[in-house]
Amino acid sequence: MYSMSMGERGEAPDGMSGVIRYESLLAARTMAQRQPKKSAGCADSVESFRNPKPKPRFDKDVFCKTSAIRRLRSDFLHGDGSRGTGRHRAVARGPDGVRLHPAGRQRPNLPVASSASRTRHDQGSGRMSVVSAIIGTAERVPLPDVVIRAAIQRLCSRTATRISALGADDEAAFAGRMMLRPIAEDVDAANAGHDEAPASFIAQALGPNRKYSSCFYTTDATTLREAEEEALRQTVAHAGLADGQTILELGCGWGSLSLWTARQFPHAKVTAVSNSQGQRAYVEEQARLRGLLNLRVVTADMNVFAPEGQFDRIVSVEMFEHVMNWRKLMTRLRSWLAPEGRLFMHIVTHRSGSHLFDRANREDWIAQHVFTGGLMASHHLVRQFDDIFTVEKEWCWSGTHYQRTANDWLANFDAHRDAIEASLRNVHGDETALWMRRWRWFFLATSGLFGYAGGTEWGVSHYRMKAADEGVS
Repeated sequence: MYSMSMGERGEAPDGMSGVIRYESLLAARTMAQRQPKKSAGCADSVESFRNPKPKPRFDKDVFCKTSAIRRLRSDFLHGDGSRGTGRHRAVARGPDGVRLHPAGRQRPNLPVASSASRTRHDQGSGRMSVVSAIIGTAERVPLPDVVIRAAIQRLCSRTATRISALGADDEAAFAGRMMLRPIAEDVDAANAGHDEAPASFIAQALGPNRKYSSCFYTTDATTLREAEEEALRQTVAHAGLADGQTILELGCGWGSLSLWTARQFPHAKVTAVSNSQGQRAYVEEQARLRGLLNLRVVTADMNVFAPEGQFDRIVSVEMFEHVMNWRKLMTRLRSWLAPEGRLFMHIVTHRSGSHLFDRANREDWIAQHVFTGGLMASHHLVRQFDDIFTVEKEWCWSGTHYQRTANDWLANFDAHRDAIEASLRNVHGDETALWMRRWRWFFLATSGLFGYAGGTEWGVSHYRMKAADEGVS
């Protein structure tokens, strides 16, 4: 399959190449100027994630340059400009001599945080931005990684700027709106995307434990296998898992934690829940091959799932991102816990503000193809539900751990490209080339999101919680 190296010149269709190349270089230069240097050994930025320093002021010069590019590009895309050839188009003016802007065209404004403003931007302007132009192009033809990374960096920057203006009232309002939704949304769409990826593909792309979530890197030389195992060890310790317990894992994925736990604690009884038939079949087969008789796997939709009995521990690793109504699910979880039981959550979070992955937003490629029906919680969102569960202890992982995880996945993807393409062809047929590009987009987007600002903007949060009515221990 043809691919372009970073040093090659890639011509984008529809005459967009000059605009895309210029803005990619501008975004890359801005990223290099703004991002802090990473500390040796990939040390966690826990304090900066919990208590972030004031963000730098908006760069007016960069904004003016990108705004000019945006206006030029929009003129070209909508056929009302001259492609920058020096010719001038007629300017319409009203009776008072004031210049009239075409319908749907607005002067560029600074990014704002309110949902109303975001809705106007996403739906009212009707204009194609650089990000959506690059995304649309990348869906059709390969683009160099430098262009894709620049688009991701731009999208992260805009999102971070918008979230920075949110306050405590916005967080409470976000939690209130969650109550109006079902527990899980777009379940079928999510399965059609990544949850139902073939096991042969997962075997090539992920690490040996098939951990489809953030790993933890202790040194610069840590391998993916070592990072998987360290993340699993920390998860077991933070959740307080022990032999002899009854353990329920919600959203078990490809079984990395459930298989690890069942092996480590042979007298524990582990129930793993997934909404994917393919994942269930894989985990059951692995349990059989390893002689793990204490692991049971269930396929269920979380909207209707109701287990039998109660559990000493309920654990969830990167599942609550797909839960839209935390209050409703947490209320159920509390009734599933045995006395003195604990709930453990591993979720990806933003340091200060919660936001949705908006499928209606043409620029939110992850929401459309990967994270359908999902949300990004803030590190503090869980405390909006302290009448159900109270946080007993919490931990933060720097986003650089997920950045390195995604980079290792991408390296595996590129190293086993032929085998992966054959696996995906069995599922996607004529759309295999498209899904090969989409998977690369996913790995690049994950790396770019969590690596943004040195891993201090988005990261991973761990919480061990007890029922609010349990009292002080």
